[in-house]
Amino acid sequence: MGTTEVNERQYARFAVCLNARFRCFDSAEEAEGIEETLLAAPSVWAPPGESELWKLADSQQSGASGLLAKAVLDISAQIERLNRSVLDPDGPMQVGEIHEISCGGARFSSQQLLKPGSLMLLSPMDDENEAPPVRILAEVIHLEGGPAGQHGIVFKAMHPTDKKRLTRYIYGLQRRQLRRASELRP
Repeated sequence: MGTTEVNERQYARFAVCLNARFRCFDSAEEAEGIEETLLAAPSVWAPPGESELWKLADSQQSGASGLLAKAVLDISAQIERLNRSVLDPDGPMQVGEIHEISCGGARFSSQQLLKPGSLMLLSPMDDENEAPPVRILAEVIHLEGGPAGQHGIVFKAMHPTDKKRLTRYIYGLQRRQLRRASELRP
């Protein structure tokens, strides 16, 4: 199995409540085929120059250009979500929940008991459509609390662009949590 690039902040975890679609693989060969697909292209179509658009959208001095960049990025993500709901490229998937997430893994629960070593295709989603529509090859590394417990999963493979999107989402969560905490301080 290939791996994604590791950075020093990969293991900073944040509490979330995200629904996630997932599908377990019956064989290592099937997982390898998915891994090749994930690494070949990002999960989401994006306009050319996506990283520059994000820089412009995040800039406080960009004015109308920043608003336009953010609108283009939001529309491209909505188009991709609609395409996925209509086309369902990953086939039938089950629903689980992510309770904690980092750039390197997550704490995950589902109705299905997953054994350590199980490989799955995972796609986080949320009601506000803020979670990036990324696809991740993940491996279950442990189970906490028995059959109705939570699974520790590690992200094995995702396209570098998807990794950047996930990282951006996670640090957005961190900024919102810090903002809320500062608002609560007297």
